[in-house]
Amino acid sequence: MRARFPMAILPALSIACGGTSDLSGDYTVALTNGPNACVFEGWTEGRELTGVVFTVTQNEAEVTGQVGGAAGLYLGVLAGTNTFAGTISGADFEMRLVGVRSQTEDQCRYTVDVVATGAIENDAISGKLTYVPKTSGTGCRFQDCQNTQAFAGARPPTGG
Repeated sequence: MRARFPMAILPALSIACGGTSDLSGDYTVALTNGPNACVFEGWTEGRELTGVVFTVTQNEAEVTGQVGGAAGLYLGVLAGTNTFAGTISGADFEMRLVGVRSQTEDQCRYTVDVVATGAIENDAISGKLTYVPKTSGTGCRFQDCQNTQAFAGARPPTGG
């Protein structure tokens, strides 16, 4: 005799067995600054920025996220873009914003990448942003430093 599973259990089983969650949507996110290890100008530990718009599109396991508003403008100035790209596996995601804006300080040239790692549960996301300067030249104060921000937010209910 075959076991029968109620249809409502099948989506949960697909996620538990390595399926991919739906990350797509328009999120409203709060960011909280961690320590300023890279000594970024204007960065204050513990400062919170609320109401950040983060729009995610998804094609199977590939995800793209775009940051809007003041936070998106900040990323544009710092890194030259406000767009992340990456993947989701189960409920966990990782996206990278590759810095394209080269900056110079004394003899140091650098760009800044930002890595978003997090998870989705129902319609809420949470995780960490890690700012990683990529340096070349001598005397770089950004050598081997990382700044972090915690993030948490939600999208309108998806009904699923």
